[in-house]
Amino acid sequence: MELASLAVTRALRRRLPQGDGHTVMLFPGFMAPDLSTLPMRQVLGSIGYEAVGWGRGVNTGPRPEVIRGLEDRLRTLAEEGGSAVSLVGWSLGGLYARLLARVHPELVRVVITLVAPFRFDADDRSRASGLFHTLEQPEERPMWRAMRKPPLLVPATSLFTRSDGVIDWRACLDETRPNAENIEIRGASHFGMGHNPGAMLVIADRLTQDPGTWVPYSPPPRWRRLIVPHGPGAGRNGDVP
Repeated sequence: MELASLAVTRALRRRLPQGDGHTVMLFPGFMAPDLSTLPMRQVLGSIGYEAVGWGRGVNTGPRPEVIRGLEDRLRTLAEEGGSAVSLVGWSLGGLYARLLARVHPELVRVVITLVAPFRFDADDRSRASGLFHTLEQPEERPMWRAMRKPPLLVPATSLFTRSDGVIDWRACLDETRPNAENIEIRGASHFGMGHNPGAMLVIADRLTQDPGTWVPYSPPPRWRRLIVPHGPGAGRNGDVP
């Protein structure tokens, strides 16, 4: 159903705020290629952004060579575009985005994550628990800890849904800080969030924000039943209203 809603998303393009031409890099979820973010990139490209994929093929998990390659790509994109790059990460891709923003805040304008479990703990019980244990090899644990360690210096928006179906949505909640927010997309799913019209509305709006004058998201009146901002909330161990 969410894949079919791409038609709605494309129809909304005329109502989305126009971009300023800066570069936006999109990260796919686990075992997904750049093709999975193509619909989002097409919409963002149509409203004035230089939307690009992560350029690493299928996302098979965090490896030292992958992280190094992403750092190089981020530097190149910032140099070629002449400005900081916005990062949009879906699921596991959101962990890469937050890691890059933490390590290179001077190269990142804003981070937007979609159902990204950056507060996932090893003892969580969800459909993703087995995957976590598979990926968390001893030599890679420092990277996982770095991905989850707060806080970020750049503005960050975390999109989550209680009907996720794969992960515990509370693992997507950012902690309290002035330039962070958690936004609930009601009725969405883990694998469909990147095709969801509500998510696309939020992404397009957040990309227009100047980091120096960043303000929390406020959805259009007709969307307020489906898009619910919660602010930074209580963090991983808390809840949102």
